[in-house]
Amino acid sequence: MERISFYVNDDEVADLFKIRAQARGLTQGEYLALLVRLHDAARVKADAGDAGVKDLLEGLKLQTVLG
Repeated sequence: MERISFYVNDDEVADLFKIRAQARGLTQGEYLALLVRLHDAARVKADAGDAGVKDLLEGLKLQTVLG
């Protein structure tokens, strides 16, 4: 298990992150891990040609990165 520390400049986002993790009975680390897996799954769909998912990810600045 690895410890990760990060800062969120948007207090509303930080609060929502905590609330949404707690609402699901997850730790913040577990919730973050699931969000990373969700992003990976969405990225696969976008890269396979799902234009809606691709547009959504690009709008969030989560486009495919190479390298």
